[in-house]
Amino acid sequence: MQPDAIDTVLIGGLRGYGPAHPNYGDVTLLEVKIMATDQLSGNVVDKINVVATRLVSPLGPDGVEDTPVATRNPIDAIVYMITSPNGGNQPESILDVEGLYELRQQMAEQGHHFDLRYPSRTTVMDAVAQAALLCRAAPFMPGGKFSLVRDEWRPSPVYAYTDDDIDLDSLQVTFNRRTSEDPTCVVAKYVSPVTWQEEEVTYFDAGEGSEDQPEEISLYGCTSRQHAYALAKYFYRDDRLNRITVEFTTGLTGLIPAKGDRIQITVPMANWGQNGVIARIDGDDIWLSEPVEFLCASAGNLYVVLPDGSHSGPHVVTPGESPYCVVGNVPATVRTMAQHHLQATRYAFELPEPALLNVRVLDVSHEGINKIRIVGSAVHEDVYEPAGTAPPIGQTTGGWPALAGVSLRYVEAVDDGYSFIASWSGGATHFTVEIRVAGATVATHAGYAGYYLAFSTTGLPVEVRVTPWVDGVADTTKRLSATYAAIPAPANLRLTANDATGIAVAWDAVTGATAYQVGLSVDGVLVAGRMTSDLAHAVTAQELVQLGGPWAAMDVKVSAVTANYQVGAAAVLTVTTPPPPAPTGLAVAGVLTAGVVLAWNAAAGATGYIVLQGSLDGFAPEDGTQAYAGTVPSAVAPMNVTPPYLRYVRVAATDAATRELVDLTWSDAVAIVDATNGLVTHTGALIITDAGAPLAIA
Repeated sequence: MQPDAIDTVLIGGLRGYGPAHPNYGDVTLLEVKIMATDQLSGNVVDKINVVATRLVSPLGPDGVEDTPVATRNPIDAIVYMITSPNGGNQPESILDVEGLYELRQQMAEQGHHFDLRYPSRTTVMDAVAQAALLCRAAPFMPGGKFSLVRDEWRPSPVYAYTDDDIDLDSLQVTFNRRTSEDPTCVVAKYVSPVTWQEEEVTYFDAGEGSEDQPEEISLYGCTSRQHAYALAKYFYRDDRLNRITVEFTTGLTGLIPAKGDRIQITVPMANWGQNGVIARIDGDDIWLSEPVEFLCASAGNLYVVLPDGSHSGPHVVTPGESPYCVVGNVPATVRTMAQHHLQATRYAFELPEPALLNVRVLDVSHEGINKIRIVGSAVHEDVYEPAGTAPPIGQTTGGWPALAGVSLRYVEAVDDGYSFIASWSGGATHFTVEIRVAGATVATHAGYAGYYLAFSTTGLPVEVRVTPWVDGVADTTKRLSATYAAIPAPANLRLTANDATGIAVAWDAVTGATAYQVGLSVDGVLVAGRMTSDLAHAVTAQELVQLGGPWAAMDVKVSAVTANYQVGAAAVLTVTTPPPPAPTGLAVAGVLTAGVVLAWNAAAGATGYIVLQGSLDGFAPEDGTQAYAGTVPSAVAPMNVTPPYLRYVRVAATDAATRELVDLTWSDAVAIVDATNGLVTHTGALIITDAGAPLAIA
């Protein structure tokens, strides 16, 4: 089909054959030949995509399984990169199967996918790092085994280091203060699974961040807005809260931690030195420009510098609702950023008692003969809080409500009904999801922790009610719902042309439809498809040939599409293309001892002819035997029987379509008799005997 003057073409079905290529190994190749003017843009290669799922051998609990399956799990992709011949080509024994399989299960439970094609050659470890980023992990080689270490909040520390374990002269605790150049939000870039174009989702904590200075993170292989949003929140919180680096030396006694482990250290004044300016004051809530760590302490001390240059404090404060908020009282002369900007009051924060500092191990190395050096980062549990629901495209997270919206998408018709996907967004982490069909509740999911639900029903219309949980209780005042009433199939789907020029169909408009999806199928296989806003569609004879046709029968399917891309039921019209007419003038030009010479008039639209012989006048095609098949309107057809005989022949024209004999249009039968005793007329009258004596002509 010839597109209009547009810059993007979406092809629903495509088939073609190209020249032979060298064997590149176990890879999937896409070959595209494009004929266009010099207006074709240079980035056309980035516009060509195939939506497909790679078949690879998944990682099981005991190693790589034998049977390849369609998988989008990041761990399966990473294992394939490490072990495949066109990747790392490493033996399976190099894998930390237990650790990788545990992470694979996590990715499956959380619905995280890795959807990426590599448009150019890259190193194995760079490719692995791209996939591992979506797991919030990094490559790791403990004891020569390949593994991944995931950054997550560990329920309990593997070891607690006290003053007796740490060489205090080696202890370095560094507080990395934020500056005016630090990012105020994180923008995660991912690929939309609908348009396959790059999209963005932004995260910042309301009241703390802004969109002024974004940090952009490209998530290669991420096609989920929700997944991108969760990673944006993680990187934002990690940058804001995990700003204390720790380094110390310890002996070899006790447990030696591994990269990624959570440990604790007990050090006097471990959190001293946190400082910044007062952002705003709401009653007893004191909002700070920098987060403060209370660790395991219940209270801390705040010191402030007053406008006259004097110091005030310590002021006892307790943890607030955010790491940027403390609860307490400071002098009334304190100035805030909200009111005084650059003249805001500075503060310093300390913990008066020794406290436990949670540390994420980043590196462990030998220090001499009997010591190790541990490098880590103080880790805050809030970094790993659930992300909530990603905001819709075009919105950010500021002031995100418990439940912001609910949508319901029809997927397809199934054997016992209809399948749907409901999705919703908001700041709540648990919901009650109620599914109703024709006004009656058919399923209820209480305390549901996800943000989408796939389900099937046996009837219509369908309503999904979502109620967010606030403070552990379902808040019905914030309930939202979405409904789906069946989108009808277009009525009056009809054939408006079916001749040598091609086929054309038309249909009536569907209320609420913004476009129509048209598909052309042969024997249940889609051979062409397109979207149109018109109420008619045509396929020329040339296009049918380019698609591999024409065919004797084709199914045209038309479905209405709404503004939110919901596709309705399909109207189906079977189109049959008539065969060429029967040839006229079939005559016997001569009869031989073992055959017959035939001729007939050419038929319009014919590309070939078939001659059948039978024993009865007007025999049916299925009872005949093929005596000739060719492209010219004449034939020397053998009579493969023992004389004397009386046989009949019929001829039919063929075209490019593949048809059964019974579907062709056949001529009337013409009788043939044997010529054993000499030359005969077409009626069987003997003209000349074998001895050459002429006889009377009948």
